[in-house]
Amino acid sequence: MVHTELQLEALGKDQQRIESMRARNEARRERFLNARQRAIGIDTDSLDQQVAEKMASHAGAKDEEAEHAQRQQYISMLVEQREAQENAIKKAEHNALKGVWDGQCTQPKNDCSKMADPVVADACGLAAGQKFDGEDRSKGSRVRLQAAQMKSWTTQQMAEKQARHAEDKDEEARYAEYLKTVQDARDALESEEGDERRRQTVLMKDDNRALASEIAGRKSAHKQATAAHDAKELAKNYADPVLCEDTSAMISAMGENRIRRDHFKGFSKAQIQQIYLENQRVCEEKAGIQGADADEEAVLALQQEELRKLVEEAEYEQMQQQRAVQADHKAILEAQREEQAAMRATEKKESKKSEKKEAKKESKKAAKKEKKVVKKAEKPDDEIPMDAAAIKAYSSVIADAAEDSEPSQPVIYHQVAQLNDEKP
Repeated sequence: MVHTELQLEALGKDQQRIESMRARNEARRERFLNARQRAIGIDTDSLDQQVAEKMASHAGAKDEEAEHAQRQQYISMLVEQREAQENAIKKAEHNALKGVWDGQCTQPKNDCSKMADPVVADACGLAAGQKFDGEDRSKGSRVRLQAAQMKSWTTQQMAEKQARHAEDKDEEARYAEYLKTVQDARDALESEEGDERRRQTVLMKDDNRALASEIAGRKSAHKQATAAHDAKELAKNYADPVLCEDTSAMISAMGENRIRRDHFKGFSKAQIQQIYLENQRVCEEKAGIQGADADEEAVLALQQEELRKLVEEAEYEQMQQQRAVQADHKAILEAQREEQAAMRATEKKESKKSEKKEAKKESKKAAKKEKKVVKKAEKPDDEIPMDAAAIKAYSSVIADAAEDSEPSQPVIYHQVAQLNDEKP
């Protein structure tokens, strides 16, 4: 029952926390839907309320911690009481067993009734062999009680879980409805703001157009007035006898085309206009001359470009011809190189053959000389007799002399080969 009460208390606290959260969300939704209060500025009352709620939550957390500590202390006290009760029961049983043993010690030996009372297992001690230490005689009832408690507890837990699940679903549905309401209000507010912004933009556009037309009218009126004033000023200056002197006074009495130099007042308007026309013709003539020069320069540039292309083509053809000639020369040189390599190979083979023939001739000459020396050694003349070592030394000296001797004229092997072929 202790655990059930604690769980109920925890569930009550959770329910209170959920209710407070719902109240806060509802208040926040009301504040958010209040457009006037939202548009004015900061809601100090709501901020103060939030601060108070936070302080209350901190105080509630502290109270919960204190209650949890008291609950833990109460549980430890219950555990200690149960342990003390169990120790007292064990101590009483021990004292009763000790009294039974003391009573049995006072009885004389082998003084027992022939028919004893029936055995009461609960009243027997350990020595009777009817009840053993650790034996649980109330197991069945305890197991049934525990099963009933477990069933009650599981049923209660399932009901609580289902209630929490249903509450969570309701909370989620309410929160979704709240979000939908907030989103609808936000969309409506945004649409109103967009419409108002577009209306203000249209009004501003109309005002700007009206202001622009007014400014344009002012500018055109000012321009017309300025042009009229300028025309009046020019007409006045042209009519002013001081600024524009009468040029008719300089005409000589001898003719209209003759001018008195001492009465010259400047050119007339017709003369000035004629001068302007002559200057314009001169400018047009210069522009024509410059255009003709530009045309001539363009033609000259085209001619230079054509000449450059022709020169490049000629140089390219010349380079191609040079490359072809170089390729021919290279092919000729390669052919000559191959021919010379073949000739050197044939000369090398012939030289090897001639060297082999000379070596054979030298070996034959050396063999003949050795035979002659042997024959001379066999003759019983007055010559100095020579043993085998002396003969060997003499033959080695002769061979070295033959190797060290050089002919007076260089030997040409192919001539030697021809002479050998001509001999019968």
